Amino acid sequence: GPLAARWSRGAATMEEGRDAVETFNPPFESDVRKGTIGTASFALISTIIGGGVLSLPFAFYSSGLVPGILLLLFIAVASDFTIYTLMSCSRRSGATSYEEVLQVAFGQGARKFTMGLILFTTFLTLIAYTILIRDLLSPLVEAYIVNGTLSFSQQNVVSSIAIAMVLPFCFKQYLSELQFVSVVCVMSVLVLAAGLAVRAVTATGDSVEGLSLSSHSISSVLDALPIFVSAYTCHFNVIPVHGELMQPTRLRIHQVTRLSVGIPTVIYLFVGITGFIYATKKDGVDGNVLLAFGADDALINAGRAALGITVMFSVPLLATPCRDQLLRILALYYSSKEQIDSAAEHLLPEAQRRVKLAEALQEDGGDDTQQEDDDDRNSGSARDSSTEAAHDKVPMDQPLLDGTQGEAERVRTLSLALAATEVTTASAFATPRARVIAALCVVGLAVFIGSLVKDVAIVWSVGGSSLAVLIGYILPCSSYV
Repeated sequence: GPLAARWSRGAATMEEGRDAVETFNPPFESDVRKGTIGTASFALISTIIGGGVLSLPFAFYSSGLVPGILLLLFIAVASDFTIYTLMSCSRRSGATSYEEVLQVAFGQGARKFTMGLILFTTFLTLIAYTILIRDLLSPLVEAYIVNGTLSFSQQNVVSSIAIAMVLPFCFKQYLSELQFVSVVCVMSVLVLAAGLAVRAVTATGDSVEGLSLSSHSISSVLDALPIFVSAYTCHFNVIPVHGELMQPTRLRIHQVTRLSVGIPTVIYLFVGITGFIYATKKDGVDGNVLLAFGADDALINAGRAALGITVMFSVPLLATPCRDQLLRILALYYSSKEQIDSAAEHLLPEAQRRVKLAEALQEDGGDDTQQEDDDDRNSGSARDSSTEAAHDKVPMDQPLLDGTQGEAERVRTLSLALAATEVTTASAFATPRARVIAALCVVGLAVFIGSLVKDVAIVWSVGGSSLAVLIGYILPCSSYV
């Protein structure tokens, strides 16, 4: 909790002016790391690309073509930076999740706040996706299966059946296991983009008059901003993807971040510009661009089907972090407070001693460091039996790094020991059975709530740009600082 945060900040201070010690969890060469650059990139891409692509034509139409392009590129660069920043935070702290990064930076309270924030955000998006699935697939069922109009309750049945088809993917443990899903998502959006391009060319004909290159007003640009910001939300999946990447060198994670942001940006520009052209010729477009086309438009129906598949297979990519977040919250709630307090009581004196020792090393160059450390280690009266038990879990026989860097690594190890007191309880909530039950709960509740909401814009307005900005940009940068 707060102790871990204090110890980690002390280590960062001691390493100032030196190469940072990086902690990989799982280890750098671990067999658990099975993800390639391709699978890692596509896992993030399919989290980024989703139903929000339908609102991009409206965003470009509101902001104007040139401001829209510049705004989208700016958000893309900012997203690339913050995704890499989150991975860097994980490497410096050994954190294995978004909320652990916040815990190391700001303490246990920040961790709890972030866990609730991610659970709320992913759950809201799940609700929005159940509504989008209903809106996308119901016209297809009406046109090609029942040859009639479905009632609202029947449309909800269509959505429920579609989500049930992808529900088994929500039980997977690792995001890298969903690499097939990721490729399907990207290919489906390309089909929609092609359909929009054809209709844009048809609507334009030989004339490009009337296309607005600038914004209508500042307020219209501000209306478009939340759509652009929300279009790159994937940060809650970044650290798990990093934890599955084989040989996660700095070069390789740079490649992952650039592919993960670059490919959606190209698709977004294509969809946004073609949708903007169509919207201009039709004097505007709704937040869902497909509402501008009739149910008898076969080409757009192909796009509806493609995006319907995309949103369907995006459900597991949202349900997985939502499910895992719920399990972490339950594990945290049921963790023994007495066990954590006991660990803190015994680990704090040792951590404080090492911080002071490292500070002394900085001042005098570390001449007598090893002797002082050996003397203190040999003093049996300095520790009681509980402290010895705590240190048995912390490898103290590792080779020392030079100067304060070695001490910084030991302080970092001690900071992680407190979090290790929750491992026993957390493991009880990480079984396959627990994953299945949690996934059924979050997806089932999202389907139920979605069946009561008629307009997806209501959900987007609740989630809004504030949550996306907080999770995607403010918290990652403040944690790194």
